[in-house]
Amino acid sequence: MIESVLIDLLRHRGQDFGAADLANFQSGHKSWSHGLMTADEIQRRYVSAELDTLPEDAMLININREYTRFDDSEGVLEAVKGNWVMAKWRTEENKYVLAEFQGFVIEVFEVTAWRHHPEIGRYGRYSFSGVPAPDDVRNRYLNRRVPKKRGQSNPIRYTL
Repeated sequence: MIESVLIDLLRHRGQDFGAADLANFQSGHKSWSHGLMTADEIQRRYVSAELDTLPEDAMLININREYTRFDDSEGVLEAVKGNWVMAKWRTEENKYVLAEFQGFVIEVFEVTAWRHHPEIGRYGRYSFSGVPAPDDVRNRYLNRRVPKKRGQSNPIRYTL
């Protein structure tokens, strides 16, 4: 566990592992739950309430594969705005995007515009531009635990 925390710390500080002459670059098992965490991550893990509903004008997007821990709001936006496969009518009804990482809502964005990318894939994909949602909206959803849905493989959810 100590090794895992130290590797996380070195990685967070931008350590060049090759120059440090380390034999092990991997954080190890359970490093997400026992390694270096921000205050927000600790609060999410031990204090957060479960997200019980999604409003009709919001979608939840899982960014586990796109997001790098310790990024700020801009880094989260970069990970979540992506190129997502969805129906055009979904873009017209969704005003907010909730970014989910490791089972928790880590940021809430208000969509300012949707863009269609017909050149990507068979049906095209959509991405959005956005800004952090107003505080009253963010406070309702930020740091909430997202209930797991068995068999869920699509990163986008419109209902819980």
